[in-house]
This record gives sequence, structure tokens and C-alpha cells, in this order.
Amino acid sequence: MDVAYGNRLKHTVLLHDTWKGASMIYELGTPVHTSTRIDRRTFVGSAIALGLFGSVMDVVAQTATPASDAEGDADALAILQSAAEAILELDSFTFSLETINGSSSIFPGVEIKSIKGAVRRPMDVRATLTVHALIQTLTLSAVAVDGDLYIQNPLNAGAWENMGSAPEMVNMINPDWILQLALSQIQDAHITSVKDEVTLIEGYFDLSNALQNLDEESQETLGEYLAQSPVDIAFWINSDNLITAAELYGPIFSSESADVEKRIELSDFNEPVNIEVPAL
Repeated sequence: MDVAYGNRLKHTVLLHDTWKGASMIYELGTPVHTSTRIDRRTFVGSAIALGLFGSVMDVVAQTATPASDAEGDADALAILQSAAEAILELDSFTFSLETINGSSSIFPGVEIKSIKGAVRRPMDVRATLTVHALIQTLTLSAVAVDGDLYIQNPLNAGAWENMGSAPEMVNMINPDWILQLALSQIQDAHITSVKDEVTLIEGYFDLSNALQNLDEESQETLGEYLAQSPVDIAFWINSDNLITAAELYGPIFSSESADVEKRIELSDFNEPVNIEVPAL
């Protein structure tokens, strides 16, 4: 096993299985004043899958230029190539990710309603998550600075908790990974419309194509926790080749409903953003 990959997998298990951050996520899936707990095997399995999925993203980033595996109409691919390069060149942007239909969840018992925040290159993120955990709707704030993740626990009087280096969980709150994956893997890309200098490009991507770069055991593990079915996607790209919105139709994770739809909106490109380590 590759050393870097082994360390990533080991770190993921430790992060979600033993650190205090894991107990907080368990609590998010538990109604206050009850003894109900999320199934531990499923939770840890989801964490491992997320860590392995991070390996997929590393492979895509290291072995492919933006949109290099994309297929479709030449005019659509040219715009997507420019958009992929433009988003990587941004210093900062704000974003929102909203579940507009169906149910979106990565960890069992925790359904993501929306994520809103900002990204500052190369790796700083702040976000506010609205999640539904069994019978509760909770708001959770998170900040990532220089790779370290801090989460504000709503079940502990809003106290901030340092989760240390947690790249897999940072991926959860940063829409970069979805956009870059879709741009590099999109198939049947075609221009649907051009209106008010905004071009709508549609297509689909299939995670099974990216998984082929992993070993058989990893593919089998991911197969249990990822939907592995084609996901339709639409990009709205402005005259500066910047993605202003994207919509995904279909599940990425097997814990999501078959009819799930997500909308991502990006704005405030290269505007100053304030992302600081919170007071603990």
C-alpha cells in the first residue's frame, strides 16, 4: 500500500473513531435527552469511504489537467476547460450549497440541508451548515485554517472544538471537490442555452471512471458507500469563464436518496474574506 494513502486511511479512522470530534458527530445524530446512537460500523465505514474518496480526488488532481477526461461537444469542452482553469486561479470566493430536492447525507443520521461560506486559497474555508439529525434541525459552524479544522458544537453551548488536521472533513464543507471532479470527468457535455452572457452547459459524470485508478480492495470499499451511478450536472458560466452556479441531479453517496438534487452558487470572486482561527 502506498505510504501516503495508508496514512490517509489511518488518519480517517482515527479522526472519526476516536477523536472527540467523532463523539460530537454522533451527538448530532442523537436527539437530546435520549440514548439513541448512530450505528458505529456504518459511521466509521462512511468515514473510511470519505477518506478513500479523498484519494480519488488526489489521483484526479495529480494525473489530469482540468477537464482532461471530459468528453462532449468541442465548443462546450472549450468553455469548461477555461472555467476549470479560472476556478483554480481564484484567490477567494463565497459559496452556497443547498439540497433542493430529496435527501443529502454523507454520514448516517445526519442530513445536510445547506452549507454557506467562503474559500480563501490555498486551503482556508469557513462555513455554516444547516443539518437535520433525526428530529432536530441544527446549525453548525466550521472553520479550516492551514489545514486544521475547528467546529462549533451546538450541543455544547456553541464551544469551538479543534479537530486538528482533517482534510477529508474539510472536503465536506468546500464545494471545490465537487466542481473539480465534475469538470474533469464530465461526459456528453453540450451547450443547452446562452442567455444574458451566461452559458448553460449540461452533461453527466460517473464516479466509477475515477475509481479505476484505485486498487481492487479500495474500489470494493467505496462501492458500498458511494452510489456509483451517473450524476447529471449543469453548469452556468459567465462571460469571464467563471462558474456562477451548478446543479447536480442524483446521489454521489449511497446514503443519499435517488431523487436528490443539489445547487451550488459561487460569487464574490477574489473579494477579501475574513477566515481566522476561532477563540477556543
